[in-house]
Amino acid sequence: MFKMVKAHYMRLQKVYEKRGLTAASTRTLYGRTLERTVSRAASGIAIVLGVVYVFGAILGMFWLLWRLAVGHGFPAWPWWGYILAPLGIAVVYFALELLNWPIHRYVVEPDRVSDPTWERGLRFFLLLVIGCGWIAICVAANHYLS
Repeated sequence: MFKMVKAHYMRLQKVYEKRGLTAASTRTLYGRTLERTVSRAASGIAIVLGVVYVFGAILGMFWLLWRLAVGHGFPAWPWWGYILAPLGIAVVYFALELLNWPIHRYVVEPDRVSDPTWERGLRFFLLLVIGCGWIAICVAANHYLS
C-alpha cells in the first residue's frame, strides 16, 4: 500500500515539475492539496455559522416582535449591534441547551413511577428550584436589556 501511495506521489511530483509548480504546492493531505482542504474546512465553518446566524435571526425576530407587541419599541443599539445580535442570541440559546442537558439526563430521565415518593418529591423540588433560577436570570436579563 505504501509503495502505491509513494509511486502515485512521485508521478504527481513529475507532473508538477513539468508544469513549473513549486514543491510547496505539491504537498498533499489524503490525496487533496492542502489549499483545497483548507478551503473546504473554511466553507464548512461558513455554512455552520450561516445556519447559526439564521437561527438566531429567527429567534431575534420573535423577540423583537414581542418587544413591539408590549410597547417597548426597537432597542437603542448601535448599527453593529443589530448585525451581531442574531449570532449572540443563537450562541446563548445553544449554551442554555447545553446547560439543560444534564438537568434532563440526571433529574428528569431517572424518574420512575415505582420510585419512592420522597425521591420523586425531591426531584420535583429540584426542578422547581432550577426553574426559579431560570426565571430569575430571565427577569434580570430583561430588566438589564430593557
